[in-house]
Amino acid sequence: ETPFDLVVSDLSFDGTERLDFVEAVRRSQGSPAVVLVTAYPTLESAIGALDLGLAAYLVKPVEFHTMHARAQLLLDWRASIQRTRLTLEQLNAALPQMADLGTRVATGAAPTRLPEEKLSEAGLTRRETELVAALLEGYRVSTVARRLGISENTVRRHLKSIFLKLEVRSQAELLEKLKP
Repeated sequence: ETPFDLVVSDLSFDGTERLDFVEAVRRSQGSPAVVLVTAYPTLESAIGALDLGLAAYLVKPVEFHTMHARAQLLLDWRASIQRTRLTLEQLNAALPQMADLGTRVATGAAPTRLPEEKLSEAGLTRRETELVAALLEGYRVSTVARRLGISENTVRRHLKSIFLKLEVRSQAELLEKLKP
């Protein structure tokens, strides 16, 4: 029921080699990285482990530092993949706004006007409203910080406040919500 990032399993359970457990783990929610250990390596079990896409096939006795280093490497790798997936999701969510901005820049269209009533109803401060206006014009956080004479961390704190007030979770959602 609970997804795991890493599973370490022995190949042998009751005296027989069992790749079915490992196969079930690989199909489970979150598809954790699997490290298989065995005291009796065989060509057949190694090929089976490769076919299942296991992260590692280690032969006992495995030294603690070896296991720890391998586990840390796999956990770092999975975290990197998760960050990449999240970034791709955010980019995909932002594509329509980026395309619209590109069209407005290419055609010389006026910047998007702020939906003043939405912002005032949400209780945004003057600074938060300025920040939203800059984002709607297509500026990045670093540029917004320079334009407003504040730090990037301050911009991010304002963004968190804006997200809460407007009930959104990302800049892409914010821009979508404020679209005219």
